[in-house]
Amino acid sequence: MSSFYQGDVGPIIRREIREAQPETGDFFLVYLHESMRPQVVEELEKRGLKHQVFPQPGEDFVAALASCRGVITNAGHQLLSETLHLKKPVLSLPFEKQYEQTLNAKMLEKSGRGIVGRLTSLEEYLDKYLSFTEHFDPSYRPSEAGVHFRLEDDSRRAIDLLQRHLEQRERVS
Repeated sequence: MSSFYQGDVGPIIRREIREAQPETGDFFLVYLHESMRPQVVEELEKRGLKHQVFPQPGEDFVAALASCRGVITNAGHQLLSETLHLKKPVLSLPFEKQYEQTLNAKMLEKSGRGIVGRLTSLEEYLDKYLSFTEHFDPSYRPSEAGVHFRLEDDSRRAIDLLQRHLEQRERVS
């Protein structure tokens, strides 16, 4: 299993993200389920905060992710992994009652790289997140007792493990 927490293999990051050069821009990348977008966008606009909403046909998602100030998203594993790889602070608004989203969000928070919020208290969590982004240290390495975080691309390890497994199966056959 590939995971940024407790996995045999860390996240498998696509080449475009691995090759991206992260920098801290002046806008937030918003990648949320369409049911959540309007409320979040309205709150960002009310505060005069620049943002880009995705998915957006024709827009360069990878460039935006690499150059944003932070990411506001649900708690899907792949985007969280890519965001952590690029060392971006995250405000996660997980879908309630979805175990994977809840677990990913909890582990994101334990990693020290993000804040977990709820849409019903968006103003409060956005305040916390904005403060968090002001003090965010991209060089911070999580050290939660009992949890091993893998925040870098682990594609090479995945390939090596797969090759070893195939070689062992071939010898047994």
